[in-house]
Amino acid sequence: MKKAARITGIVLGCVFLIICALPIIGAAVNIADGHIRADRAKRYIVDMGGEICGSCVYTGNTSGTENHTENQLLFVVRTNGPRGIEKELSNVGSASVYPPSEAEEHFYMFDITEKMDIPAEDGYYIAEIICPAPFGDNIMGH
Repeated sequence: MKKAARITGIVLGCVFLIICALPIIGAAVNIADGHIRADRAKRYIVDMGGEICGSCVYTGNTSGTENHTENQLLFVVRTNGPRGIEKELSNVGSASVYPPSEAEEHFYMFDITEKMDIPAEDGYYIAEIICPAPFGDNIMGH
C-alpha cells in the first residue's frame, strides 16, 4: 500500500513538473525556430546576390492582436533586385522587402529597426519575414 502511494506521488509530481516546464520548453523551441529560419533566409539573400548589413530576430506577438506567437525576421539588405529576394524569402514565411523610408508603415506596436543601423543611401532595403512559431499559444505571445 505504501509503495503504491509512493509511486502515485512520484508520478503526479513528474506530471506537475512537465506541465510547468512546457511553456519554457515551448519558448526555447520558438526562439530556436526563429534563428533556424533566419539562417535559411540569409542563404536565400546571399544566393540572390544580396549583401546582409544587419539582422534581427524577434519572437513574440508582433501585431498586438490576440494571444499568439510568431517570429519576425528583419534584415538590412543591399541589393539591386529587391523583388527577386522577396519572392525567394516567401519560401520562409510571409515576406516583404521595402526601402527604409517605408519602415514606419510596417510596424504596429514598436519599431524594431530603431536598434538597427540602416544606411539612407539608395540600394538598401529592409527584408521582413513574419512566420508562425511552432508553439503558437506560448507565453511569449501574451
